[in-house]
Amino acid sequence: LRPTQSVQTTFVLGTAGGSLQIVPELHRVTPSDSQGHVTLDPHPVNPVDLPVVIAVDPPLGIPFMVTQPQTSFTLTISAESTDIPADVYLALVLRAVPTDPSLTDTVTTPAISSLLFLTVTPTDLLPLNLELTHFDLPLFHDSSLPLTLSPQVNNQSSVMLHPTGTFTVINPTGTTLQTTPLYS
Repeated sequence: LRPTQSVQTTFVLGTAGGSLQIVPELHRVTPSDSQGHVTLDPHPVNPVDLPVVIAVDPPLGIPFMVTQPQTSFTLTISAESTDIPADVYLALVLRAVPTDPSLTDTVTTPAISSLLFLTVTPTDLLPLNLELTHFDLPLFHDSSLPLTLSPQVNNQSSVMLHPTGTFTVINPTGTTLQTTPLYS
């Protein structure tokens, strides 16, 4: 996402019966491993602290009623001006409000979240810094035996990405020795 661009999505919420009061919140998300797992900050983020402009209808932090058959919720994210690329990891959390107000402080309320990952860049270009690791060719290789390689790509960039593709080893005469998928 670059300055002057925006992304808009509409969530359609419904209940199996009756009505439900929901509070929309934005929380920071931190990647916790290379498998896509994340840790959700328990406190809502102040949208002013983000490098993007968030517009939500109905507004964040204010309860609204989800009724049958369905209720719409719209989220618009616009990029602010920036000099360097920055990742924004957020979760839109829709938390149910307890029907009994006396339970508000003592009960964990159910919620559902939608992960929002985006990169804000000053231009259409994204600077990358990828490192090829585990590429250990043997000093001598018997061509009658298979060549075993398991190269990996490590992201050294300041933004989250997941490189995919294949890695091909070609000998000096132009013959392909091995093609293997890249793992990041």
